[in-house]
Amino acid sequence: MGIPDSIDVKLVEFKTSDGLTLSGLLSAPKRPKIGVIHVHGIFSSFYRSRLAKSFAVDFAKKGVAFLNTETRGGSTMMGFAKGSGSRLRYVNLGGGVEKFEECVKDIDAAVRFMKRLGIKRVYLEGISTGAQKITYYAWKRPGKVRGIILLGAVDDYNLRRKELGRKFGKAVALAREISKKDPAGLLPSSYIGVHLTARRFLSFADPKNPEARLFNYDRPRLTELASLRIPVLSIFGSREQHATKPVREMNGIIARNSSSRLSRQLLISGANHGFRGRAGEAGLSILGWIAYVEGEKG
Repeated sequence: MGIPDSIDVKLVEFKTSDGLTLSGLLSAPKRPKIGVIHVHGIFSSFYRSRLAKSFAVDFAKKGVAFLNTETRGGSTMMGFAKGSGSRLRYVNLGGGVEKFEECVKDIDAAVRFMKRLGIKRVYLEGISTGAQKITYYAWKRPGKVRGIILLGAVDDYNLRRKELGRKFGKAVALAREISKKDPAGLLPSSYIGVHLTARRFLSFADPKNPEARLFNYDRPRLTELASLRIPVLSIFGSREQHATKPVREMNGIIARNSSSRLSRQLLISGANHGFRGRAGEAGLSILGWIAYVEGEKG
């Protein structure tokens, strides 16, 4: 894929408010006015996403800066630099140990970075758990971003209930017991197939927690999403393999909980959870929606 000389692609770094150094891949045209920050899903990373790689240059060609950012929820566990100078140390974080609510610090840092570049009109884009993170961020930080783009915003709570079946209640009870004794204690991998702390499991398995509530499509109201006053674009693939309800029904629930008249819901035929083979179509849909929102907002 050729990159025009007018587009600058580079690896960047920025710090969170609690001192973590995050990396990201920035693809930007000259003097961009609009930017999109892409937030990956759980156990993923900013450098492995085929979807984000496809978006990066395509968006920049259309005059939109694209930042594919790292988060403390990347991979299962990995080391992050924290602090600087004589206070520099490394901490183990990752999808298996992160505290979901701290995604606000990561996204805050990415938004600040974009605005320091002079990009004032910032959109958040999240796939899978990233969709939940950007929704939570927009709820906690009203007015910080122009709009949010949800890619495959599935119901993790009911998905885990479905996957674990009769083991779900036992897993939740065990996770509560472990987390009381040791917040960093691991849930046996036999329950979910990967290593993660009991607290991390409860984050999406206990309805008391925001992550478990955000896109629980059995709830009468998606409280956090419904409170947003910014436009929301929701995109599902017709072959969404992690759906607990028909994708059209999930999009319909999102529509009923979106207050902005500029919100839209799309379905991409033949696409799966990662939009493999349909990245180009997804990217064009996002760019078209951003152009529509910008035209309406002026």
